[in-house]
Amino acid sequence: MLRLAQVFLLAFGWRRMLLATGCGALAALAMPPFGVFPVLAISFPGLVWLLDGAIGEGRGAVARFRAAFLPGWLFGFGFFLAGLWWVGRAFLVEADVYAWMIPFAVLLLPAGLALFTALGVGVAGVFWSDGWQRAGFLALGLAGADAVRGHVLTGFPWNTWAYAFAAIPELGQAASLVGIYGLGLLVALIFCGLAGFVDQTTGGRRLTVMSVVLFAGLAVFGIARLSLA
Repeated sequence: MLRLAQVFLLAFGWRRMLLATGCGALAALAMPPFGVFPVLAISFPGLVWLLDGAIGEGRGAVARFRAAFLPGWLFGFGFFLAGLWWVGRAFLVEADVYAWMIPFAVLLLPAGLALFTALGVGVAGVFWSDGWQRAGFLALGLAGADAVRGHVLTGFPWNTWAYAFAAIPELGQAASLVGIYGLGLLVALIFCGLAGFVDQTTGGRRLTVMSVVLFAGLAVFGIARLSLA
């Protein structure tokens, strides 16, 4: 795990860009119809470590925002590109007329939606630090981006982070208490928190334990709620 973290931490230039896009694309596998949510244990900590490398110490708020914005946009672009590729199939109904629009639909829609992710990650970058709190800020940024995306310009709430638990009813029951965006925040907290596994601090270890306990708590609550239904 430490070696994997170092790959992300030490990446720069096109390698950082490629890893950010890849993390986003990997995260799409957590969404229906695949439902492989454990991939978030790589993609979310990977984004945390990429931001650790991108955001330098001693920078001002604007510089921190800009440093986090690009990795955030690339992460979002990879996520939506992998999750919305099927949009292009709609233009094959009358391919002789509309097929030329496929590259624009497949690329421009993810590029636009990724701006919401970039904004959330950028705001998290403003408050970035070396401590365990950074995972919480990123989780808030990602969940906040989901909420904004779900309402701005009539909203496009496709593949919010809460859907990562859609394939397992027990894990999704907490939505009855906190709603879809609240559950998305819990998902982000759980998997961003796993980045603390490689932190050589007490706070980092506590963060990882918190992630495990939170995940277990969701499972226990879901099992109990379904058993009483």
